[in-house]
Amino acid sequence: MESRSFTHRVFEEVSHAFTVCVLFLAMRAPSIHLKRPLYRLLGVKLGKRVDMSSMVYVDEFYPGKVTIGDDVDLGPFVMLLAHDSSGHCVDPSVPTEVGEVSIGESSYIGAGAIILPGVKIGRRAIVGAGAVVTKDVPDGAVVAGVPARIIRQA
Repeated sequence: MESRSFTHRVFEEVSHAFTVCVLFLAMRAPSIHLKRPLYRLLGVKLGKRVDMSSMVYVDEFYPGKVTIGDDVDLGPFVMLLAHDSSGHCVDPSVPTEVGEVSIGESSYIGAGAIILPGVKIGRRAIVGAGAVVTKDVPDGAVVAGVPARIIRQA
C-alpha cells in the first residue's frame, strides 16, 4: 500500500509540473492562436473568438473550473482563481474554498483584474482594470474597484 501512495504522490507532482509548464507557455505565447489550445489543454473551457492578452493567469490547481464564453476579451495580467487556500494556511482545519469561475459572452475583463472563486460574470459585462471581483456581476453591468462594485448597470 505504501508504494501505491508513493506512486500516487509522484503522479500528482508530475501532473502539477506539466500544468505549470503549459500555463507558463500559455501566459507568454505571442499569438492567440497558440494561447487558446494551450489553455484548452489545461482544461479551461474557452468559447469562440476569445482574446487573451499576455500573462493571463488561470488557476493552476483547478483550471477545469474556469469557463470563458464566446467573444470575451481578457486584458493583460488578469487572474482567474478557482480556489482560495488562505484560511487553510492560517488554520489547517479550515477547508480550501473551491468554486467555478464563469465569464459570460461578449464581456471585457480589464488589465490586472482578479476574479475570485465562485464568481460568475454576466454577459456583456465590463470589469475595470485592477478590480477584485468577489461577487457575481449581472449581465451588462460595469464594475470597478477593490472590492468591485457596480458603477453602471445596462
